[in-house]
Amino acid sequence: MLEPRLKLSSLQILRGLAAIWVVVYHLEFLATQYFHVSLGINLIHAGYLGVHLFFVLSGFVIFWIHGADAGNAGAIRLYYLKRITRIYPLLIVLNIIKLAYMALSGYGVRPDKFDLSSMLGSFLLLPTTTNYLIDVTWSLTYEIWFYLGFGLLLLLGRNALYQLGLGYGMLIAALNLPGVPKLEGMAHFIFDPRITEFIVGCVIAFILRRQAGAKNILGYLFMGFGIAGIAIGLFDRLDEALSPLSSCLYWGTTFGGLLFGFLILERTFDCSMLGPAIMLGDASYSIYLAHSLTLNALAVAFQKLLPSASGTALWLILITCGAGGVVSGIACYWWIERPMHIFFRGRIQTNRQAASTAILPVESLVSTFSKRL
Repeated sequence: MLEPRLKLSSLQILRGLAAIWVVVYHLEFLATQYFHVSLGINLIHAGYLGVHLFFVLSGFVIFWIHGADAGNAGAIRLYYLKRITRIYPLLIVLNIIKLAYMALSGYGVRPDKFDLSSMLGSFLLLPTTTNYLIDVTWSLTYEIWFYLGFGLLLLLGRNALYQLGLGYGMLIAALNLPGVPKLEGMAHFIFDPRITEFIVGCVIAFILRRQAGAKNILGYLFMGFGIAGIAIGLFDRLDEALSPLSSCLYWGTTFGGLLFGFLILERTFDCSMLGPAIMLGDASYSIYLAHSLTLNALAVAFQKLLPSASGTALWLILITCGAGGVVSGIACYWWIERPMHIFFRGRIQTNRQAASTAILPVESLVSTFSKRL
């Protein structure tokens, strides 16, 4: 086992970086959509890879916190309560804000978002929806699917969790090999290669739980592997050349290696000096969901003021929009997400205490970190 002093702060830092990367990616969209300018910068263009990083981190977190609950029926109910209250409350609030904007103005909103199916899919996270009120919501459908499947495997026991989980990943890989007929509809969603990135995160957590004093050199090697993988992928724009399966495996293992290296090195590095970066990780879900509302509002305003902005003026506009998106996400965390999280955590505390006698013992560091989620 890893030493109790490991607080998983580096994971929070990576969460924050993933959220910022997604915000940066959407700046390219603003430049194209509102000012008809293509930025053409790989690091910005590849910002959607922040979602891949989120998937790996989510897989790691869920296994790290709940993997020991396998076979414990009493803990499964609390697991689902915790996951539901983690995802839905903030999503519902922001969807209502988006609907209010659509009712009052609707400027810049695509017509297909006004459909009833779009609204229902956005609130319920239905994977068959293609026009969510908040565009990034599509990724949450995979989160919910992973949470559902992981919980069912927990209910079946530890062996099922390991064997069926890996078997599911192998089946996904087999069904997405070249030459295999392409799946459609819900089958495509259930066996989407993106799910392998959650599984990579689970594998990283499984390995770390069984490490006893891994050497720092191993951490440096894996961190170097992850950084090199990112650099090569960005430089060669591999994501555009690889198949969906190859892309997910490449970025899943790259980000998984980066996470593995950071967590090993964290044992000997004081992350407390990186408080602001850790705070960004705490606010990453709010930043991820809320930033697009602010970006679009600011872009609309700037477009009316400077419709033909380019060069330095355009970059100043984009930087202002990006900063506004991050700040609004942080404000959303402190004023909306965090208070709601504290409220719901208090509501389920009694249930958690009642089930605690049946839950298998887990390191104190796990319970401490889980309070953030």
